[in-house]
Amino acid sequence: MSMKNKTKNNFKKSLKNLNLELKKLKIFKNLFLILGFGKFGKIALKYALNSESNFLIFIVDREKPSIIDSNEFLNNIVTVELIEIDLFENKKINQILSDFKNKKLFKSNFDKNRKFVVYYIKCDIDKLPELIFNIFKKIPEFIIPTIPIHILATFVYNLLLYKIPNIKINSDPIVTNFIYRLIPNNIIFKFDPSNGIILLSYAHENEICPENCPAPINYCPNFKREKPQPITQVLINLKSNPYIISNDINGFILESHPLKPGLGGFFGFEFKKIIYNFIKLLNEKFSYKNIDLENYKIRIFLSTSCNCHGVVSFSSIFFSR
Repeated sequence: MSMKNKTKNNFKKSLKNLNLELKKLKIFKNLFLILGFGKFGKIALKYALNSESNFLIFIVDREKPSIIDSNEFLNNIVTVELIEIDLFENKKINQILSDFKNKKLFKSNFDKNRKFVVYYIKCDIDKLPELIFNIFKKIPEFIIPTIPIHILATFVYNLLLYKIPNIKINSDPIVTNFIYRLIPNNIIFKFDPSNGIILLSYAHENEICPENCPAPINYCPNFKREKPQPITQVLINLKSNPYIISNDINGFILESHPLKPGLGGFFGFEFKKIIYNFIKLLNEKFSYKNIDLENYKIRIFLSTSCNCHGVVSFSSIFFSR
């Protein structure tokens, strides 16, 4: 076999293996993963600590959080202790996960000592695929993004670069420009074709949503504005648009669900389903027998949304020697 064909075969085999790996990946019940620990990260932590559920809480951020004031989160009912763990301390993290699964961690750190431990991993969000696949080896039941990054697109792109050799991902300005015309103009908050990004929102420039907004479906009480459709429904309609279908543009939509007014997050089983279906599509399309792999590209859009806001990233994915 020539080196050229061997490279192509490795590319296809890696996609197939990743597809199988994702299929087997399970959800870790009550694992609560907070991405970023600024203002909204603290809101997420407060929600988790005061929830009736028994969460195992991990925070991921590139900068270590400041000392946690227990009174700020739990009114001195218990002490909150922050423990830093290196991304590559696999054995330590595995022991924490195992203890929690066996209920040892909760009993010793909460019931007896009145202490709730929160774990912090210092790393960039780019490392999230490595954290989930190599260290957690499961998907958290709750994933709470609190940083201004398109988590779905960032996760997918870094997962591909981490797992698939010879894969290339480029933003797609041409598709971005075309699809811009298919979206109602009154919800386009930002249009960035060079980076393949469109931000959608029922809030306009210089309008700031209140932190405790319940995000009603049909009407915005803050800005006295009708909302004909939730942003998620706008994206679902976009995915089935005849132009999108006829041009073989594949859409994936991950919805953020409200945990409380002003705080939303992803359910792990939905996150897994989106990632699995995305990799499955790549695996199928790049395995077609009659394609010229070196001149074949798959056009996609990845989006996350809630009732009021959304972000869409447009990309082309292809094999590159």
